[in-house]
Amino acid sequence: MAHSFPENRKIMLDIIKEINPKNILDVGIGDGDYAKALSEIAPTDGLEIYEPYRNEQWDFYDNVFIGDMRTFDFPKYDLYLFIDSLEHISKEDGKKVLDRLKGNILINVPVNYKQGENLAPYDKHLAEYTFDDFKGKDYSNERSKIVWITK
Repeated sequence: MAHSFPENRKIMLDIIKEINPKNILDVGIGDGDYAKALSEIAPTDGLEIYEPYRNEQWDFYDNVFIGDMRTFDFPKYDLYLFIDSLEHISKEDGKKVLDRLKGNILINVPVNYKQGENLAPYDKHLAEYTFDDFKGKDYSNERSKIVWITK
């Protein structure tokens, strides 16, 4: 099951509070690490491709959609979160997904991260990102590219 770097949690939540969204779509929720905290900020829905990740954390989402971000018909949200999810599709597909969105987009992707083996379906990283891959308000650290984009 996919997880985020724990040291990024406070950074991400501080940015989300600064954005002050009216509603949120968490794209690629995995095991729901952020679900409870997000639900305390604004109404939050989640999108996940792999339904077997479902656990009690998902109960904090108002709605959970099972689907692929590459083909999902995104409704309008004030904030789209991509917390350790874009690296699971190709860069070309990631760009296409982001190009379809309008509003606030918060991205967190690992940089120079080497995965182990024996991964669950959809856990394999299909894109390797660098610190130069996204332009926006930058909050990156040594292990992650964290950027807030407004379109």
